[in-house]
Amino acid sequence: MPGLPESQQALAAAPEGFSAGMTGPENAARQFFKDFSAAAPLLIAVSGGSDSTGLLLAFHDAAIANGRRLLAATVDHRLRQGSAQEAVRVGALCARLGIEHFTLDWSGDKPATGLQAAARLARYRLLADLAARTGSAAIVTGHTADDQAETIAMRSTRSQAGAVGLSGMASAVLVDSRAWVVRPFLGIRRDEIRAFLNARSVGWIDDPSNDNAAFERVKVRAGLAGSQAVVQSMEKSANRQALADAAAEFLLQALDFPDGHVARIDLSAGNSSDPAHRIALETVIAIAGGQKHRPGRRTAKRVHDFVAAGQPGRLTAARAVVDLRREGLYIYRENRGLESIRLAAGETAIWDGRFEISNAGASEITIGSCRKAPALFVPIGPDPVPDGVMARALAGLPAMIEGADPGRQGCKRVLSLYNDFLPGFELGLANALAARIGLPLIADWPAKLPA
Repeated sequence: MPGLPESQQALAAAPEGFSAGMTGPENAARQFFKDFSAAAPLLIAVSGGSDSTGLLLAFHDAAIANGRRLLAATVDHRLRQGSAQEAVRVGALCARLGIEHFTLDWSGDKPATGLQAAARLARYRLLADLAARTGSAAIVTGHTADDQAETIAMRSTRSQAGAVGLSGMASAVLVDSRAWVVRPFLGIRRDEIRAFLNARSVGWIDDPSNDNAAFERVKVRAGLAGSQAVVQSMEKSANRQALADAAAEFLLQALDFPDGHVARIDLSAGNSSDPAHRIALETVIAIAGGQKHRPGRRTAKRVHDFVAAGQPGRLTAARAVVDLRREGLYIYRENRGLESIRLAAGETAIWDGRFEISNAGASEITIGSCRKAPALFVPIGPDPVPDGVMARALAGLPAMIEGADPGRQGCKRVLSLYNDFLPGFELGLANALAARIGLPLIADWPAKLPA
């Protein structure tokens, strides 16, 4: 299955045919509108920093030249004094440019740990909500080549950094399963954007958190100063589409869900030492375990060594059971660590990262594992998987363990790995999983791009 169109993949690199008389930001904006033919407006995410301010100006000029409409939004995370005034300054700049501007507030309690990750998710969800309300075709952000190098450097130090993880940010990503975010400046250095702004006599806001050494990205940024990591990051990203597409092809040949919830992989369809085969296996394990990330490096190596040995047996990895039998490899949720959630009347939530549960009843319910009640998810019969596999897998299905109105609950599978963020280069891989599980295919890039 294909991922993003080739013209959209090319946004991460400097497109050919750019005008020598224009700056990098201007050329990137012009190329974007050359490829992008959707009539709906674009939503520009503007924090007020140099990258997003340069994005706003470059896209403003290109939009006028192409007769297109822009909207702009600033997310106030309410994490420090002065953030509200910064949003006002961005709004004033947008007013001078004739661009409608929105300020989005991240309200409520903030987590004590993982603050930057939580802020990132909240920011994108707020932007996705606004894109839906305004009918915007996509959200455009000002991530640069410098951001890309920092991302790859951070991921390389983490246990989950595999072949796909080291490729860095995608030029397009589907957020919250509903809104596309595009990053047309990934091939442009921050210094070039600031030179563009200085030439226009336009200033920007320096976020003090960018100098806070308590944040991982700030430490990494200092370590990369003056290095060739930005150029090298582009080289590391070159094969990610091919790798993800090869993994998708393997799953379309080798994966099925014979009883509706247990994954079975035909290992004879691929080579266990093939990187694409390994990415495919790690992806299935993450989905079966309801995880947002693939297994870490050590766990993945343990799984691959186990599979390569070819001896029947079981091991657990990333909350999933990897059950190797003579007739095939089975993967399903281990029956430990299954938490309960409460749903008010009319509420919908994700349970265990694997199922979206909706409560259409009139009273509150509690969802837990089906050890204590009949499963909400009814396996497809007859059951063509071994009895031992079936018994263990059934214990990992959701059930209503407290509440009235039985039968008033909706239950459908979700792809935990891609619920929040689906990189565009893994769209084909996500759709291969969706096709095999029986889920609707995920929408392609929404713009009508030239062939």
